[in-house]
Amino acid sequence: MNLLRLWSFVLAVAALISLSGKVCASDKTAPMIDAVVAVVHEKVLLLSELRDHARPFIARLHKQLGGKRDAKLERKIFQQLLKREIEAALIAHYAREKHIRATAQHVDKALQSIAAQQKIPVAELFEQVRTTAAMNEAQYRAEIRRQVLEGMVLQRLVSSRKQPTNDAARLKALEEARRELIAKLRREIPVDVRVRFR
Repeated sequence: MNLLRLWSFVLAVAALISLSGKVCASDKTAPMIDAVVAVVHEKVLLLSELRDHARPFIARLHKQLGGKRDAKLERKIFQQLLKREIEAALIAHYAREKHIRATAQHVDKALQSIAAQQKIPVAELFEQVRTTAAMNEAQYRAEIRRQVLEGMVLQRLVSSRKQPTNDAARLKALEEARRELIAKLRREIPVDVRVRFR
């Protein structure tokens, strides 16, 4: 799930969740104690890392709500982010086994392509992301690297299949390949979820 899809999900569930509920793990009044939230094979996912990934979405949510808090919606963000982090770790593990790497050059090329599509310099793209998504350059680069790596993995998977004839069919093929890959990796790779956001 990319950044836009995740935020679309956040906005969609906002209308379905009430303002009541327990304080979520992102509550600034809670003690900042780190914890292991999940282990994917040998990859340890920490609460502090999940907080860092959630921070831009929580900040954007607060802005959308006029500075107010919605504990249930924040927990929903953490749930989706944890799911995404687990899937990213699974794909990263698969990529390592298949010797697929997303280098700094791949990331730079992707950033240049995104900026070119918007007809703006890369520096302005970073500024837009900072103001609209509350993500700094390092966070955005990490997000793009994740997407580039996933794209490289999926492209290799679908390259041996019958090639789609249009963009819609190509996207559908990639989404199907992703679902199949995640299901396969979940069966083969141990995933131990130790913290659940409810």
